[in-house]
Amino acid sequence: EDDQNEHIYHIEYFLLHKKMVVRQGPSSYQDGLTDDTPKLCFTIPIFDPLPPLYIVRAVSDRWLEASYQVEMSFSDLKLPDQHMRHTELLDLQPIPKASLKNPMYESLFSFSHFNPVQTQIYHTLVHTDHNALVGAPTGSGKTVAAEMAIIRMLEECPKGSKAVYVGPLKALVKERLKDWKYKFETKMNMKVTELTGDFTPDIRALKESVIVLTTPEKWDGITRNWKQRDYVKQVRLLIIDEIHMLGQDRGPILEVIVSRMRHISSQINNSIRIVGLSTALANARDLADWLGIDPVIGLFNFNPSVRPVPLEVHIQGFEGKFYCPRMATMNKPAYQAIMTHSRFQPAMIFVSSRRQTRITAQDLISFCAMDANPTQFLKLAPSSSSSSSSSLIDTLRKGIKKGQVTKITKETMDETAFQEMLETIGDKNLQHALTFGIGMHHAGLKETDRTIVEQLFREEIIQVLICTSTLAWGVNLPAHLVVIKGTEFYDGKTKRYIDMPITDVLQMMGRAGRPQFDTEGKAVILVHEPKKMFYKKFLYEPFPVESSLANYLHDHINAEIVSGTIQTKQDVLDYLTWTYFFRRLLKNPSYYHLQSADLDGLNEFLSGLVDNTLLDLQKAGCILITDPESGGLSEGTDAGTKFTLSQANIRFEGGKGNGKEKNNPQDYQNNRGKGGDARLVSLPLGAISSYFYLSYKTAMMFAEKIGSSNSIHSLLEILCDCHEYSELPVRHNEDILNDQLNNEVPYPIETKKQLFDSPHVKARLMLQTHFSQLPLPISDYETDRKSVLDQSIRILQAMVDVAAEKGWLETTLSIVHLMQMIIQGQWHDDSTLLTLPHFQPSLIEHLSNDHSLTMSSEVLSMYVSRPHDLQRLLMEKVPRSMTFSKLQWNDLSACLDLMPLIDWTTASGSEVVQTESTSRKVSLRFQLRRLTKANKETVVHAPLFPKRITENWWLMIGRCVPSKSPQSSSSQSLELLGLKRIVAPGTNSPIETWIELAGHEVVGEYELWAYLMCGSYMGLDQQRRIRLQVVPAGSLQAATNTANVSRSNSRHHQQQQTNNNAKKTTATAQPSRDLNADFGDSDEDEIEDFD
Repeated sequence: EDDQNEHIYHIEYFLLHKKMVVRQGPSSYQDGLTDDTPKLCFTIPIFDPLPPLYIVRAVSDRWLEASYQVEMSFSDLKLPDQHMRHTELLDLQPIPKASLKNPMYESLFSFSHFNPVQTQIYHTLVHTDHNALVGAPTGSGKTVAAEMAIIRMLEECPKGSKAVYVGPLKALVKERLKDWKYKFETKMNMKVTELTGDFTPDIRALKESVIVLTTPEKWDGITRNWKQRDYVKQVRLLIIDEIHMLGQDRGPILEVIVSRMRHISSQINNSIRIVGLSTALANARDLADWLGIDPVIGLFNFNPSVRPVPLEVHIQGFEGKFYCPRMATMNKPAYQAIMTHSRFQPAMIFVSSRRQTRITAQDLISFCAMDANPTQFLKLAPSSSSSSSSSLIDTLRKGIKKGQVTKITKETMDETAFQEMLETIGDKNLQHALTFGIGMHHAGLKETDRTIVEQLFREEIIQVLICTSTLAWGVNLPAHLVVIKGTEFYDGKTKRYIDMPITDVLQMMGRAGRPQFDTEGKAVILVHEPKKMFYKKFLYEPFPVESSLANYLHDHINAEIVSGTIQTKQDVLDYLTWTYFFRRLLKNPSYYHLQSADLDGLNEFLSGLVDNTLLDLQKAGCILITDPESGGLSEGTDAGTKFTLSQANIRFEGGKGNGKEKNNPQDYQNNRGKGGDARLVSLPLGAISSYFYLSYKTAMMFAEKIGSSNSIHSLLEILCDCHEYSELPVRHNEDILNDQLNNEVPYPIETKKQLFDSPHVKARLMLQTHFSQLPLPISDYETDRKSVLDQSIRILQAMVDVAAEKGWLETTLSIVHLMQMIIQGQWHDDSTLLTLPHFQPSLIEHLSNDHSLTMSSEVLSMYVSRPHDLQRLLMEKVPRSMTFSKLQWNDLSACLDLMPLIDWTTASGSEVVQTESTSRKVSLRFQLRRLTKANKETVVHAPLFPKRITENWWLMIGRCVPSKSPQSSSSQSLELLGLKRIVAPGTNSPIETWIELAGHEVVGEYELWAYLMCGSYMGLDQQRRIRLQVVPAGSLQAATNTANVSRSNSRHHQQQQTNNNAKKTTATAQPSRDLNADFGDSDEDEIEDFD
């Protein structure tokens, strides 16, 4: 409130739950704010001249005299500069697509002329190589701008150049993939490749690609090792869609991507053009300066009102303290908005969660029934006797089995076809809603269900679509009317409802108005009454895009230290000077808590930030800070004295001329590592966390909890305690469901009642239900479990490396077994025969008792050597109730064809390996041959794992040594001497691989064990004994000299055979690690889908 005018600018009802206080304890408040301290964020107006102070008052409605106030002074507030005006939309003659003067390029566009926005940006994108930033409202045709830039790259850049498209969400990437696959790959024969967490192509596919579509997390992970990846160096065009999301949670990744790509450009002496696409921006000039964009030629920031189809916006406020009752009161106005503004035209209703899609659909059905017209939103073709509808359904059924959906048309969708189509829908709630012409769309649906709904809405077979915000960002489905039902969502981290970003609201509104059908679009925004004036003012006055890099600096600095880009503390400071964070730090210092914007104040602020970040990384065991003089450990730095920010580092103001920044990454590289600054050394834990895209907090937890003999259950707890699961959504009242689920799982979690709202506890419950194949209480848990499983593999691969680096064989083997459990969806003590299709417990018991078949490897061996005997056994010799049908045998046969049966021996054929006591290294060579049929990409049969996955293999060498742990019950422990990831043989020809061990100085014979471990299947691991004989120095020399000539000739002959045999390959040191780590990109719906 304003103490002078006695005016209340903001009022908000906030619930302080008991669990917020109990979890933290009263002592946590004494030291100031912690990560768990409840935080409120709201917007208030500022007037010129600035008022002396505002008063923030907190008053309890339950307790007498419970009132607190804080006086908020503006004396030290520095307001950001006034933002530049929007780009004026010029009255230009529309440019025809024929101006491209290439029929192949012209075929990319379905229209004859570019629209006014596209016409104005045409020259810069098609006829120059300047970086560009295009800010325009949703629906302005910004995708065409990206296609223009690609055309320029194809015309001007050498063969082999690549364009990379970075979309903020997987849904957006998949939509663009579908479009560009047809345009560029089908029409122009240019390979388009998807690179996301759902799909990871092999290296060959990436090398052959012209256009790569990816998410920020995936491209960040790939480019961290850009020096070893030639396809990254071939990039000539970087397109960043929705770049205004720079200020949101995933913004730091976008910021790092751009900075790294500009650094790569300076290092390989090849310019990489950057094209940013966004909505209208308040501070586009800052963004343009950071991207190296000429403000005269490359900056286009159009007014939000510049749309091909004008938009009419209605804002309605609703009273009510509590979220769910308030949402319920909005359902009737949403129905009335459809009847008023879009009686016979398509309408979309955006809600905050999947649960709200169901509730809203049920209420709309009720309102239709009350109007005595329950199917008014369903538009079917007249019934006909033609066979076209039946053939459509047959094709649809076959396609769904393959995960594909045939195109649906309105002309063939009569009543009969529609009813048969409904039977193909997997979600029962969706099936019921579609009966009344109402669709639902969210990330919890199967992909085939979502595709069917999209087609039904696009063909106007159903009139109303209720969806979450993912649809606004991903699928291009415009409608005449858009209703935004509530602008809040439940945030799992803060355990309360918070406002959606303005950019999300604008994106949803942008779906209103169909350029080819409507002369105007309609948007109705239903908001909480206190927020009504806020949206009226700021809907078309967007906030400036700020950086959030400082909150996520640890992991990005660690990655640059690992790659060698940063070597000293001074390098870190220089690195920050060419980030977007540094630019906004000077422009809006109060936002970043910078007390003084002069050079000394800036030095002190950044030095403190760098110091704290590096010390945290050192404490986590990721890096080592060494003293340059003594070479020892540096305990810290006196901020502002050991490394400084010179005036030269901040020379980027002005912006006149070509708009290029003064502090170029090349200048930073030239000065890197100079001076007597403390050196930063990457440690194995830091390299592992960087490679597998894990948080430094996870690395620190691994160092504390992973030991020499962890059990499966302790490793499961470690996996679920990772920081990567901290944002797993725990929605309202789900702590009750978690408590009930805990009583059903085989290994209940012993924890306090109030901790059942912990995302880590929920992750453990999700994995236990996966192993036991238990039903989940609500459908939202299906998506949550998929999210847990998606991230688990890369975390476990990192755990393997951590345990291997310490030499803990027992723990390493247990981690691989846990990975097998997750991929196959069963417990470690379950029969491995359960991985085979149609093998029920009764059949398994019969095969074990009567036919001595107890393991999947035995069934697989029988299938390889005597397939007809196995078929006869299962179809004729088992009891009638267990007999396989022909269809079941085909399923089993297809599964066994995928499974790997590997025959492996030492390269010499002997289990004895000799070496001299003076040898520093011992090389053990093995030959591997696949006995089963090999599918081209070694895809794993894993029906319970949510996505396609390829085989991963490890070769390990270990030995038994006397136990050093006093807690160990055994006198012997297992020591891991060497570990190597290998590629499984994909053909019947053998491959050869080797592993190097440290040499032995003591003469004698040592017993080693070689393990061939498959991380994808249970029961297929193999173990082999190797006797290592260490003989005195020179003992092998005589034999070597005697056989030297014959062995040379033999090697020469073998080399010729190898060169002539394309099928024989040699495994590299870490062949499968290049792309198999799935980085944590997630649908926006996964973040905000809470109710």
